[in-house]
Amino acid sequence: MMKIRTLVMIFLATCCFIGVYAQKGTVYLQNYDQKTLGSNALNNALVYTKNNRILVANTKGAVQYSGDRWSTVPAKSTLYTLHDDSTVVYVGGRSDFGYLKLQATGRYQYASLAKSSEELPKELGNFTFIGQVDKHIYFLSEKALVQVKRKNQKITQVWKAAANQTFQALITFKDVVLVNIQGVGLHRVQGKSLKPFGKASQFKDITINASFLVNGAPWVTTSDNKVYMFDGERWQKVVCKDQKYLDEHTLTEGVALGQDQVALGTLNGGVLVIHWKSGKTLHIINHQTGLPDDEVLGLSVDPRDGLWILHAQGITQALLELPINKYSEYPGLIGSPTSAVYWQKKLYVATTEGLFQLKKTNNFSDLVNPIRSRQPGGLQVQSTGGTVVGNLINDVFGKRKRAARVFRRPGGNRKKGLRKRVENFTKRRINRRKRNRRQRKRRNVLERQEYALLSFPYYYKKVSSFSLKINQLVPAANALLIATNQGLYTLKASTVTPVFEGGAAYKILRSPKNKNLVYVGTSQGVKSLTYKNGSWVTDINFDKLQAPVYSLAFVGNDLWLGSDNRAFKVQVDGAGQYKTHKEYAMSRYYLEEVQVVDLKGKPTLFLSNGIYSLDDKKQQFVLNTQLKISQPSYQLIQRQAKYTWSNIGQDWQNLQDSSRVGYVSLFDQITDIYEDEAKNLWVVHQNGLHKINPPQKKDSIPFEVLLTQVYNHKRESLSLERIRLYQGSKAYSIHFVLGTSDYVDEQSTRYRYRLKGVTNGWSNWKNDAQIDFTFLPSGGHTLEVQAKNALGQISKTKEIDFRVVPPFWKRWWFYFLEIFVLGGLIAASAVSNRFKKYKRYSSLLTFVTIITIFEYIVLSMEPTVDNFSGGVPVFKLLMNIVLAMSLNPLERRFSAWLSRQSFTNDEKEG
Repeated sequence: MMKIRTLVMIFLATCCFIGVYAQKGTVYLQNYDQKTLGSNALNNALVYTKNNRILVANTKGAVQYSGDRWSTVPAKSTLYTLHDDSTVVYVGGRSDFGYLKLQATGRYQYASLAKSSEELPKELGNFTFIGQVDKHIYFLSEKALVQVKRKNQKITQVWKAAANQTFQALITFKDVVLVNIQGVGLHRVQGKSLKPFGKASQFKDITINASFLVNGAPWVTTSDNKVYMFDGERWQKVVCKDQKYLDEHTLTEGVALGQDQVALGTLNGGVLVIHWKSGKTLHIINHQTGLPDDEVLGLSVDPRDGLWILHAQGITQALLELPINKYSEYPGLIGSPTSAVYWQKKLYVATTEGLFQLKKTNNFSDLVNPIRSRQPGGLQVQSTGGTVVGNLINDVFGKRKRAARVFRRPGGNRKKGLRKRVENFTKRRINRRKRNRRQRKRRNVLERQEYALLSFPYYYKKVSSFSLKINQLVPAANALLIATNQGLYTLKASTVTPVFEGGAAYKILRSPKNKNLVYVGTSQGVKSLTYKNGSWVTDINFDKLQAPVYSLAFVGNDLWLGSDNRAFKVQVDGAGQYKTHKEYAMSRYYLEEVQVVDLKGKPTLFLSNGIYSLDDKKQQFVLNTQLKISQPSYQLIQRQAKYTWSNIGQDWQNLQDSSRVGYVSLFDQITDIYEDEAKNLWVVHQNGLHKINPPQKKDSIPFEVLLTQVYNHKRESLSLERIRLYQGSKAYSIHFVLGTSDYVDEQSTRYRYRLKGVTNGWSNWKNDAQIDFTFLPSGGHTLEVQAKNALGQISKTKEIDFRVVPPFWKRWWFYFLEIFVLGGLIAASAVSNRFKKYKRYSSLLTFVTIITIFEYIVLSMEPTVDNFSGGVPVFKLLMNIVLAMSLNPLERRFSAWLSRQSFTNDEKEG
């Protein structure tokens, strides 16, 4: 009995797992194509630095990114690999190696170490591996192993490969440094020599493609398409349930994801994310699930465990930690999705072409028709013959790429050895195929089936032959109601039957009090349908209201309807049936569909020019000035009573409940939002269908706003550590460029700022990451900035202190000097006037003193006069005329005063 009970529990657990997995969907991907990156160069490596910036090594050097723009970092060669340290990023390239250091201006600068030591060989080779231990960094090429001190980036030791040897791979962990020598095996760095490590011959004839750490233990991916881990004593193969997939698509790259996941990149099959303890595949990311290219050139991980995939078409970020999955990548879905519902543990998707159900793939034959529906040209018969399934796979996915095309990077024994090994393996495979053509065909089909089955664990199947455009899906009374442009239908027991036909059904509203009662807004009015004895019964009293109904909402006990330029309030009885109705007309110059919702217990109308609320005293709808529309074209979705979704502001928001808003903002042009019983949100939008799971945990890494660059009007970059803007005699300005530490739809990040003592409060949120100021007053300033990411999260306020330094003639010491000079002139004039032989000089000094004082006053007043007059030169002319007219009288008065002072002094002396 206990055994039976155990078996039953296992079976139920398996069913639950399958059910949960059915809701899993594909990973949310964010693509950066070559146009976005601003370069068509192939990307070889990526690293997320400790400064919250992204650096990418490519065939033309490097680029840096901080959420706003991709900027080129000049380098002297093609770069292959990157390694982030606390202060610098180490770089390995074609016959070159060195490091990138972040400058005070926010830009990285490359420094080469290729010529910094005489111990280096003349031919350096290509540096494709970088490793780190406690105090040193190690660079490996096929010709040399270079040790560099982390503290000062100085070369401390070099190991050169013997004439008949080639260094192939580097592995570092704890204080251990291992070098794989081609044809010899693993060797450990001990002092100034390399000693065999353990069973060195284990990797003698195997090329190590990549090495990485998983929980501190070294892992490697190899040319035999296997993954090995070192357990402290020996190397062991890592079990992978989908090893056949790796064998077929040539394993190349690997990287650790968190504590128990590993991502494995392939040559022509995308990426597998596995649970390394069990070997099960958790995610597959390839061309069929949204990856632009199946050829993986590199993998990297950011602090949020986001997976960055480098491929021939650009870069893709797989946001594994987001509670979002895509459901429109599975084959079989025809038309544009319009609505979705998870009902009776099944997912139904409505499109412009009919109704579809998501089903689990049991065998490859399940995928034949769904895959064929993806191809507009259908199937073609291959000239070489072959089975239908085999031809189908070749048509859909393309024939398998030759394994010899392993790397595009020039030179390097690491790639050369891998290519040679794969070519030999391919030759043996071809010989086996020649011995048995039938076996060859069967194996090709099975291999492509593996790709298809792993890519598509689920597919969509059309429900019967129903092909009408569907507006809405609503579960009610143990049936699924389907609103279409030609009537209302119901799905029950996998059969679609009409409820009524002959007019468009726009909206369905379930009664809040009777689960068997629904109201349907149609092109001819509203219909009240009650489910009785297996059929839907219509209340004919609602026929008194003859007008198209586009929206419905219960406000209290009254049913409100939205129509063309008007709204109706329908009073219903205790059973929910029609009693009376009242019309509320809206004066509009053009025909508009009124959307009515229940907002905080009051009927509210949404129109293109604003939001209207009911004035109880006037019994008419008036414009609500508190609810402002910030964009002229907004959307409104009221699928369920407790959810009223709208983007009347800059973000999508639930006007009833703000607790589930964040992730909805990632999508544009949303047509439907539905919450199932498990609190999952199903979002239908222009790019397909996504499910948002209830968040399980909070992001432990704070979202920050970054200052990435500051420059002046001459586009000269300023230091970010001590920002100083020097005023010129003409125009001057300062420009701040911001970035973000969050790379989830970062192009949607908005910023705001305020300048203490200058601006009045915060600016409006804007998508522009650049803040510009012109003609700021001299002195110290504090700029406060904030960022709001795509999820609606607001960063902490960042304060940026800077100083506007005036020209020397506006500084305090120059003013003091001017006063001193003027005082000196006056004193010299007075002294010279006391002596007869210097009196003629006294008049000249008096004249110069008056002109100097007057010009000083004019120069001081000139900016104020220019602002007042708008730069009109006539005001300057008037000031010069006043100066000319006043010079002679002032000079005579001043000379007379000096003469009196001189006469008085003479009398006193007499």
